[in-house]
Amino acid sequence: MTDNTIEHWLKPPGILHLHDEEIHLWRGDLDQPPDSVSRFSKILSPKELAQAGRKRDILQRNRYICSRGMLRLILEPYLHIPAAEINMDYGPWGKPFLTGLQGGPAIHFNLAHTGPDILLAFSLYHPIGVDIEYAGRSTAFHRLSRRFFSERENAVLQPLTNGDLRHAFYIIWTGKEAYVKALGRGLTLVLDGFDVSGLIRSDQAWPPVYNDRTEPTGYYVHSFLMENHIRCALCISSGMPLLRYYATEFTI
Repeated sequence: MTDNTIEHWLKPPGILHLHDEEIHLWRGDLDQPPDSVSRFSKILSPKELAQAGRKRDILQRNRYICSRGMLRLILEPYLHIPAAEINMDYGPWGKPFLTGLQGGPAIHFNLAHTGPDILLAFSLYHPIGVDIEYAGRSTAFHRLSRRFFSERENAVLQPLTNGDLRHAFYIIWTGKEAYVKALGRGLTLVLDGFDVSGLIRSDQAWPPVYNDRTEPTGYYVHSFLMENHIRCALCISSGMPLLRYYATEFTI
């Protein structure tokens, strides 16, 4: 198993270029002051505003507005389209995708958040999924793994206890979520029907995802930590991409 903590997130360059076999990762803080939330809301689509309005909890509503606003502002320099004019739609399980592009770059993207921390991932040509979880909390790890994990994933976890168990559980859990999100299939995908235990068993930076017949699916997963116990996972249909890490500091 390889593991690393990403502590240094770069200020993005003045001109952004997303190349094939690259993934650009952006992190941000969703707990923004009210005036920033208001300005983010002005660049969202009517559909996104309606979705925000359905959230009764004001904290979750504001975080949703900021997440979609950040997504649009990051896409703007890649697409050379003003943030408010970018056309997006959502798949049946909520995965956003671009629409209405004619001859523009085929950018795939995904986002996830835990509390105020958001992670956004961008790739050319290759479907991508991302997940993040706060990995400092304890839960009934073995009970959950028996319900949702594959036979090989459970075999990896079975001898582990305490901190080692928690560490391995969140690596597998986020890897599985990232794969589900890369496919955009949500709950239609049976979670114990595929295997990401290579994240624990292997020293590969991007081990393959296997199906329930131990055959490669054509997708690869990668795991890393942000500070403060934030476990992150990426999944993409291309092995060994170059990762670039950027921090969002929007003045809007």
